[in-house]
Amino acid sequence: MKNKFHKNFLRISILVLIIGLPKVFADDCEIWNNVMRSINEYFYKDFQNKNFANCCEYEGLTCDSNFITGININNTMIGYTGVASFNDEVVGHLQNLSHLTSLKMTDCSFGGRLPEKLGNLTNLEILNLKGDSIYGKIPDTFCNLKNLKELDLSYNQLSGYIPYGFKNLENLGTLNLKRNFDLQGYVPLIPNLKSCNYELSALCYLRSTKCKGFEFVSYDGCSEKEIKDTNQNNGNPNPESDEFKNEVAKKSSSYKTIRIIIIGIVIVVVFLSIIGICICIHVKNNRKKLNKKLDDANKLLDNNFSHNIITPTTYPNVQPVPNAYQSNGYSVTPYPPTSSTTPYTTYSSTTPYTTYPSTTPYTTYPSTTPFIPPTSTTPCTTYPSTTPFIPPTSTTSDIHSTSTLSRPPPYTPSASSPSYATSPYIPPDSTTSNPPPYSST
Repeated sequence: MKNKFHKNFLRISILVLIIGLPKVFADDCEIWNNVMRSINEYFYKDFQNKNFANCCEYEGLTCDSNFITGININNTMIGYTGVASFNDEVVGHLQNLSHLTSLKMTDCSFGGRLPEKLGNLTNLEILNLKGDSIYGKIPDTFCNLKNLKELDLSYNQLSGYIPYGFKNLENLGTLNLKRNFDLQGYVPLIPNLKSCNYELSALCYLRSTKCKGFEFVSYDGCSEKEIKDTNQNNGNPNPESDEFKNEVAKKSSSYKTIRIIIIGIVIVVVFLSIIGICICIHVKNNRKKLNKKLDDANKLLDNNFSHNIITPTTYPNVQPVPNAYQSNGYSVTPYPPTSSTTPYTTYSSTTPYTTYPSTTPYTTYPSTTPFIPPTSTTPCTTYPSTTPFIPPTSTTSDIHSTSTLSRPPPYTPSASSPSYATSPYIPPDSTTSNPPPYSST
C-alpha cells in the first residue's frame, strides 16, 4: 500500500514540475517584457521584432534552469532615440525576478536618481550602473544588499556621503566610485574590500583601510574635520563617538616635500610645453613669410622672362618706291609679300667673316642715257682660229689677291679671210673693271 502511494506521489510531483516549469518560465519572460516597456518603448519593439522563441535567446539575458539570472544591456540595445528611464517602476518589475543575481546597465544615460527600491534586490551579487548619468545621493537601502560582491557606480554625478552601513557589506570585494566629483567624506571600513577606485572625487581614506582607492597614493588621508563632517551626514548612529579617533591621517614633512617636488615638476613641464608651442608657432610663421617671398621672387622672374621674349611682328603690305628703272618706263614687278607669321630665326655663327682686300677699286661712270643694245642686220660670221685656246694659269688660288695671268696672243687674221679691221686686237686694260664705251664703227 505504501509503495503504491509513493509511486503515485512521485508521478504527481513529476507532472506538476512538467506543467509548472513552463508557467514559471513564461512568468519570467513576461516580467522581462514589462521591464523593457518601462525602460523604453523602442527597446520593447526592437525585442519583439526579433521573434525569439523564448526570452533567454536574447543576448542581454542570462538564464539558468529556465530562470533569468542575469541582465546585461547597454545604450546600443535600448536605442539612441527616445528617453530611457530607470526608476522605481523598473526596479519593481526586476524585484519579481526572484533568481536575478547580476544587473548590468551601462552607458544607458538614464538620468534621474538611484531608485530606493534597489535595496530590495537582496539576491544581487553584481550591480553595475556605470555611465548612466545618475545624480543625487547613494540611498541607505544599499546597505541591505548583503550578498553584493561588486558595485560599480563610476562615471555618474553622484554627490553627498557614502552611507555608514556600507561597513556591514561583508561580501563586497570591489567598489568603483571613479569620476563622481561631488562625493565626499571617508569611505567606511569595509572588511573584505580588495579593489577600489575613488579617483576624480572628493573622497578620502581612513588610516586603517586596506584599499586606498587612488592610482597614485594620496599623501593626505582624512582630516579630523572631514571625519566629523562625514559622521554627521552619513547616518552614523553615534556621530560624536571616538570610533575614528585614531583614523586621522598623520602628515609628515616628507609628504609635504614630495608634494612640493611633484607640483614643481608639473609647473616646469607646463612652462616648457608653452615655450615649445610658442617656438613652433614662430617657426611656422617665419616659414610662411619665407615661402611668400620666394613665391614673389619667382613671379617677378617669370614676368621679366616673358617680357624679354621676341614676339614676331607682321608688317602690312607696303608698295615699293619707284626706282630709276620705273621712272624711265621700265616695268618692275615687286616681290610678293609673305603672309607667314613664323618669326625669323637668327643663327649665331662662331666663325668670323674674312674680308679680302681688293687692290683694284671699282669705278662708276655716270650715265645720262639708258643703255640701248645695237641692232645688226649682218649675220654673225665665225672665223676659224689657227691658234688653240690656252687657259690662263694662276699662281694663286685666291681670285681676290694680286696675280699674274698669261694671256693669249693677239688676234691675227689669215690671208683667206676678208679684212674688216685695219688695226690689231687690243685687249682691255686690266686696271679697270668696267668695259670701254660703245662705239659704232
